[in-house]
Amino acid sequence: MQSVARQQTHQNAGRYAVFFVCAVLACVWQAQAQPVSRFALSADLAMPASASVVRMSVPTEVLAGMHSQQGDDLRLVNGVDAMLPFAITAELGAVQAPAPTQVLRGYRIEAPAALAQQTPSLRIIENDGRRLVELGASESAQPQQRLRGLLFDTRAVDKPVQSIEIRGELPRNELLQVTLMGSRDLKDWYPVAQPQPLFQFDDEGPGNSRIRLNASQSLKGQYLRLSWADSVQFPEVDLALEFEAETAAREPDYWPLGPAVKQGDTFAEWLLPAGYAVQGLRLQSRTANSLLPVRILTRERDEQPWRMVGNTVVYSLPAQAAEANGAAQPQSNAALAVAHSLSRQLRIEVDQGFSLAHNPIEAGLEYTPMQVVFVASGPGPFRLLAGADAVPPMRLPLTTVMPGYQPGMEHRLPEAQVLAVTPVVQPEAPSAGFVSRWLNQKLLLWGILILAVCVLAAIALSVLRTSQAERESGKPRS
Repeated sequence: MQSVARQQTHQNAGRYAVFFVCAVLACVWQAQAQPVSRFALSADLAMPASASVVRMSVPTEVLAGMHSQQGDDLRLVNGVDAMLPFAITAELGAVQAPAPTQVLRGYRIEAPAALAQQTPSLRIIENDGRRLVELGASESAQPQQRLRGLLFDTRAVDKPVQSIEIRGELPRNELLQVTLMGSRDLKDWYPVAQPQPLFQFDDEGPGNSRIRLNASQSLKGQYLRLSWADSVQFPEVDLALEFEAETAAREPDYWPLGPAVKQGDTFAEWLLPAGYAVQGLRLQSRTANSLLPVRILTRERDEQPWRMVGNTVVYSLPAQAAEANGAAQPQSNAALAVAHSLSRQLRIEVDQGFSLAHNPIEAGLEYTPMQVVFVASGPGPFRLLAGADAVPPMRLPLTTVMPGYQPGMEHRLPEAQVLAVTPVVQPEAPSAGFVSRWLNQKLLLWGILILAVCVLAAIALSVLRTSQAERESGKPRS
């Protein structure tokens, strides 16, 4: 009987332990889940038609509303709130500049045409009843020059060439086989591209005036020769060398801070958004023809002392030289680089002897533009989410989102447009932000795990005590 009771006690303890572990795991899973309601910002996206992999520029409102320095709280979801795979491009918002071109004029390559064949001639002359017959050869035809090709000087071309366009009036309704060769010394020639047909049909028909290269090639220090068959009447044309598309950096995204929360004659204070890393601080004077030397200070919360970040001069002055139309454009100070150096509170102080009473200034933040590439899977509508605390990053490498990735491929993807961002997140008070960082998800998870360990230890100790008591009660009495 005692053995059966002991076994039943152990089974009950095991059931309680398993039940408690399952409850703990459920709590942890629920805490780790990332429902859409956890994010403070939501933006609807206008998707391009029949697009699979899409790129999108993250708006400034979202950058200012994120809660992570590296943008870890950025998410993209579909119509059933399923998270979509995405990547942040390496250029972080770089924009594609138009592919540059360079037009070259060709030099004629001429060859004499075949001389006219000398054929016999017969001439009959009648005079005073007499007939004179002359048999001889015709006069030699003058040689004619024919266009056999064009020579182009590409010795000064520095950039790799991606494709070549023939610019000129091509013969209509003909397939023209042309050959493009390259040489460094005009003696030894090699093919630059495979022979390709050029054509242009009437009545807005199809046409091709481009010679495509298998890969980008450097033509520096070389010559190009464009040639064709002898029977083709080819016109004089120009070559337009098309280079690889260049990537130009976008201007930083600007987010105004609005009116100062505190202001005096010698200082002004603002609350900053907590989250995505700031690239620069832009201070602007609202008074024309003014100049103010200022100091920039920051701190995390009210209990801390102010920390010096730097100093600069805020000015708005007329231009040194007028424009062509006579209107002078004002000069203003550039933004101050403050990457990773600003906290939640910002304070601007003017030097001794200066005042903000009649020279107010405006403050704003500059962010590095961000562009994301994502896979638009599942039903729409698609949304952009941001503004959540203590969430792990979900971005993937660009090579994972775009298999077979080559540099620049992301700029050729169709682009999704952000329709609206709602709501606009306002900065929280520093004290509230400090408390929220302590009462966050990580502390809750640690508390649940510690409680689980304590309960499991108590159950194990109870089982051991019960077993020991049963063994002692089963001993024979002396």
